Amino acid sequence: MDGAIRRALDDSVARVLDEAARHDLLGDGADRAAWHEALLATRGAPPQLWACYHDLVQAILRGDADAVPALAADLLARRPDRAGQPGTIVTISDADLGRDDAFRYRAVIDSDPGRPLNLQPVEVDEVRRIQALVDAGRALLDRTDPALLDEIDTLGHQIVLATNASGGFGGAATVFLWGAVILNPDRVPDRVTLVESLAHETAHALLFGMTLGADLTTNDPSERYGSPLRPDPRPIEGIVHATYVLARMNYCLERLREHPELSPAERASVATKIARNTASYAAGLETVVAHARFTPDGAAIFAACREAMAGNH
Repeated sequence: MDGAIRRALDDSVARVLDEAARHDLLGDGADRAAWHEALLATRGAPPQLWACYHDLVQAILRGDADAVPALAADLLARRPDRAGQPGTIVTISDADLGRDDAFRYRAVIDSDPGRPLNLQPVEVDEVRRIQALVDAGRALLDRTDPALLDEIDTLGHQIVLATNASGGFGGAATVFLWGAVILNPDRVPDRVTLVESLAHETAHALLFGMTLGADLTTNDPSERYGSPLRPDPRPIEGIVHATYVLARMNYCLERLREHPELSPAERASVATKIARNTASYAAGLETVVAHARFTPDGAAIFAACREAMAGNH
């Protein structure tokens, strides 16, 4: 899946740059062949590549020809083979990401101008606390389900910490930051919650990867229904995502509670989370069954989700 996403990026970049070159919008000297080879050879390429690509495409869509040469040069100057190690933590700051990429990350995540998140970086002490939880959480999964850990590491090898004043932000994943998950440390008090949060956000990434970012449903986005994870009515696409995510979170928690070294309090927390997620899944499923109009891929993906959840109960 990671390879398919990288190939899709490579193909799209080639088309965009060829068209830009046809209009004399590219400078000289960029080694496109080396960039292409490195991208296709590198598992876990830096999420910053997708953020820069998104910025380039947005410039083209708005007709900003003056911005295209610099953005194309920026993209091709980046090393696709300089991926971070799994479990790498950064915060959404100029110091960690650079001014341009910090701006791009915010633009991709905070995409609704009607409800701005105003994401802010995280203090050093919080970064250290979450890093310790990431290390502990990854160790738990490595003992109980190494394949699941490998999947989470692929889908979210860069963990980006961000918070906001309203407290309404929990986390995010997007195909335009492939390989990154964004977490609000205010919502992550312990290692069990950390693992659940990674399972949550990488489940969104898993769906994006299976469809190359395409929708799972054909419903009109203006339709709104009650969501199992949000207080406000949401489009059915978001509810399908949320329902799938709940199933994936429970899969992870079921694997996690097999660890022999969980404390009694952690076991109780896992049981509570599974019960809560199961109830929310049932509510989401009811809405999805009643209203979702699936694409063929969406129908197959969600049928597998339902089968997995039915097998657990």
